[in-house]
Amino acid sequence: MPLTIRTKLITYTAVPVVVVYLVLLVLGMNHLKNGLERDAKTLLSEHARHQAARLALVMSQATVLAESLGDLTLADPRQSQELLYAHLIDGLRRTPMVNTAAVQLLSPQRSAFMRRGIASGRQLRPEEALDQTPGWHVDNHTLGFNRPIHHAGHRVGASWIALSIADLYDEIERLRSPDIEFLIRASDGTLLPPPANEWTGTLPTDVFPQKPVADRVQTIRFQRGAADYWLIDAQLPGYPWWVTAVIRTRTALADAQREVVLIATGLLLSLLAIVMIIGTVARQITRPLVALDDVVGRIAIGDFDVAPEVRSDDELGRLAKAIARMAGHIADREQLLRSSHQVLEQRVSERTAALQTSNVRLLQQIDETRRTQEALREATEQAQRANRAKSEFLSNMSHELRTPLHGVLGYAQIMRREPKIEAAQRENLLAIERCGQHLLTLINDILDLTRIEAGEMRVERQLTDLPQLIDDVCTIVAQRAAQKGLTLRREVSLDTPRIIHTDPVRLRQILLNLLSNAVKFTHTGTVVLTVETEPDGMAAFTVSDSGIGIPADKLEAIFDAFQQASDGQAVDGTGLGLAINQRLIRLLGGEPLKVESTPGTGSRFNFRLPIGDTAQPSSLEHDHETPNSNLRLVDGTSCRVLIVDSQPENRRLLYTLLEQLGCTVSSAVDIDEAGNALAQAPFDLVFVDVRLPDPDLAAVIEHLTAVAAFAAPRVAAVTASVFAASDEQVFDAGFDGFLNKPFSERELRSLLETLADARFAVRNPDAQDAAPASWPTSLAHATADRIDTAVAMGDVASLFQLAEDLADEPGAPQTQVERLALMARSFDFDGLSRLAQSLRERA
Repeated sequence: MPLTIRTKLITYTAVPVVVVYLVLLVLGMNHLKNGLERDAKTLLSEHARHQAARLALVMSQATVLAESLGDLTLADPRQSQELLYAHLIDGLRRTPMVNTAAVQLLSPQRSAFMRRGIASGRQLRPEEALDQTPGWHVDNHTLGFNRPIHHAGHRVGASWIALSIADLYDEIERLRSPDIEFLIRASDGTLLPPPANEWTGTLPTDVFPQKPVADRVQTIRFQRGAADYWLIDAQLPGYPWWVTAVIRTRTALADAQREVVLIATGLLLSLLAIVMIIGTVARQITRPLVALDDVVGRIAIGDFDVAPEVRSDDELGRLAKAIARMAGHIADREQLLRSSHQVLEQRVSERTAALQTSNVRLLQQIDETRRTQEALREATEQAQRANRAKSEFLSNMSHELRTPLHGVLGYAQIMRREPKIEAAQRENLLAIERCGQHLLTLINDILDLTRIEAGEMRVERQLTDLPQLIDDVCTIVAQRAAQKGLTLRREVSLDTPRIIHTDPVRLRQILLNLLSNAVKFTHTGTVVLTVETEPDGMAAFTVSDSGIGIPADKLEAIFDAFQQASDGQAVDGTGLGLAINQRLIRLLGGEPLKVESTPGTGSRFNFRLPIGDTAQPSSLEHDHETPNSNLRLVDGTSCRVLIVDSQPENRRLLYTLLEQLGCTVSSAVDIDEAGNALAQAPFDLVFVDVRLPDPDLAAVIEHLTAVAAFAAPRVAAVTASVFAASDEQVFDAGFDGFLNKPFSERELRSLLETLADARFAVRNPDAQDAAPASWPTSLAHATADRIDTAVAMGDVASLFQLAEDLADEPGAPQTQVERLALMARSFDFDGLSRLAQSLRERA
């Protein structure tokens, strides 16, 4: 049932008001009650402290009397008995609360005893000898105080006074509130017995807390009507006695409860009045609205001769007049509409013929639109086919270019491992490797740019050792910088975390490109790599140099593909590095690469990357190429490998590399021949070139697994593709891993360790830091001094120059020279220091 306006007004106004009012009432009453209760407790505490202060004054007077009696007796030990009685009488007169006093001397033995109300005193009887324990004591219904008398450091007697406990309670009773009872207790909770009366007659002592607690109101319950009582303790200042004030809780809160009831009654009456006012106002508002609703309903059914019965001048009156005017206008327009309808029917019949003609033209336009959409669809499909063709072309070109390059670099590495090769030939092989690596870099740059533009470039973020990555990059660039006489410096802020979460391969690619460019375009001076951590959790990388600089009009163009800003100088490279860097930084979630440059002064490139989770792992594995490339399988282990490749050069290269690592190698030209080999002998790992004539990779895995007469071997693909889709296709087909050509010996060893559980060790390891005795003494000392100087300054360029100088020195052992150069390239300053010390010791 729908709600009326009156019901809504009451619901949306009265109900919230009542709820809020009641909430405020409860909170206010609770606050008021707590405040009044707190005031009552404060008043009770003040009563207790006041009575404690009064009793403390009484006891202080009694204490002073005992002390004065002792002093008067000690002043003249041989004074007459009458004078002693006079002192006691005078003390009792001055201290009305004391009802008994006595003094006793041990030498000479003298004593006097006087009780209030007895005209004459007497001496103490032997059994009445004063207790020599000082302080206050409770004896039956009296409270006594002993004060020892000392002379020359010896106790010679005592003075004693006694107070009636009933007199103490009478003293409290003189100024007691009629609703509050007071008790006197010792510090251990012992109750001084009050005089018997109606209240104390039923007082159980076990309901009180064992020990008094100062200034804290406690609630107790005992048998008198099973009512709750408040009690509070106040200590007599300076005395081991407490005054406990007790009041019935209901009595203490009576005034507060009456005040709360009065205020609550008033607030509830006001709330009732508010609700009645809201109901009256709602009725006054809704009555005209009901009348207007009736009028509007009659207008809706076509009765326009109505007039609202609202005579007020407020908003409702104006609304009623507006409804009346509206009814008149509607009636006029209804008549006009009838006339217009007739005219419209005539015009519709005239326009129908023209509409048919327009429909024909519209259908023609729809057909033309369909043809346009069909042409657009065909163009889109053609563009997609062209894009797929481009990707296939690049994939094929990647394989066709990288496969022979893989052979060139591989055979160069094999020939360099020959122990009998001459130094000149070794340099020629190194030149071949450098040229091949340069060509590979160009190919990879083009392929990387293509993969990024095609959206196939993926980043693999992982925990990365940032200092080690920087060492690796600087090691690669340092030799070329040293050859040009440049100083390569790195500055890493102390707050930079060791471990960051990023893609180490892509970050190394970015830094290596920037540092290589800096060295390329710098002829003298310094190249600096700076790494800092910024407050927003980003790592800022900056590469600055003192090179030729970049003209201002070319700063924007250098980030475009195939663009260089060499300022007319001939430089190598494709102009793709910065374009690739810019895109890689975006993929890593960083901020774009920025450049500042002044021609003739130098350039400064900087970018920022997110650090990510910098939690330090307990250990982080580092996979670096070992300086000693003479690695073989660990003694007592074996690894049987089968190579399946239709190209003899590729088979021979991989065969040689595996054989040098100590593996037992067999080869096959196709899948059938590989199947025969697997049927005759067990193999730990099978390498299959994925460009075999049979393109069905899944069938290859299925065939090799089916024909194996022994345990099924692990299968790895050898591919020259750099596209992620090719890698996914390899794993989807069932391969266990893959090698991308051209690959390094380290990558080959890593795959053998992962898939075949192979383990490698250095063959015939030499002492790394030992220096042979064949060094000439003067040359050994000079070399050690130059090493120490370079290590102290961190000058890698000087170490490279030292290695070149020693290479031309007839007396220098070339194996040690090569080890020195290797330590310099890997920034092994500790090893260099040990080598210098060994040279001095052997010289």
